[in-house]
Amino acid sequence: MRPTSIIVLAAGLGLLSCKGSGADEPGADEYFYDCEGSPPASLKVFATDEGFVEFINKATANAYMMSETQAPVLTAPAAGGGLSASAPPQVVFRSAAMTFDRSGNGRPPASRPRSLWSRARSWLSFEGTAWAHCPAVTGETFLFQLTADGAKDPAYTAFLSVTSFTPGAAKWKAALGPLAGKTVNLRLARAVFSQGSITLGPFVSPTPVTFNVTQ
Repeated sequence: MRPTSIIVLAAGLGLLSCKGSGADEPGADEYFYDCEGSPPASLKVFATDEGFVEFINKATANAYMMSETQAPVLTAPAAGGGLSASAPPQVVFRSAAMTFDRSGNGRPPASRPRSLWSRARSWLSFEGTAWAHCPAVTGETFLFQLTADGAKDPAYTAFLSVTSFTPGAAKWKAALGPLAGKTVNLRLARAVFSQGSITLGPFVSPTPVTFNVTQ
């Protein structure tokens, strides 16, 4: 490996470790949609690892911006209700800046959980050249996080470029199963990207949203 390759590798791994929910598994638990697989042809904005890191880094550096008018608004499931740990719900919300469903065909999108190796490979090759596996994000992306009351780190994180999704059953059960009988707090945030950099946000609502986890 050339000396320059070592520098790129160290820099890449340093960025990957910036996930807000812990360095053991950098990145979100699930992505809806990224550019891998078969996204709808109409989809122009992708939820990428790079976008997630930019989202978290921006929020860490500047904090989330409180705004009722710029933050996304949850419409389902009902705030204050129950979340079944064994049956993930369809999550639906509306963005402050759009009124149409960007899931492409009206159906909840399929997620693409990724391995740590896949994430690292998307950043760079062993020759020191960055991999451009997705176009630089331009448009709106959203962060969905559930954190147990009193906990520091989120139990479940999804990064998405659509306003309707259903968490993967295995990921959901693993995250919420241990929290049955507890209260979880939702962070639903929105940011606007231009060529991979956030130009507006991230925004969250000042109104708390909580759920009770059931079996």
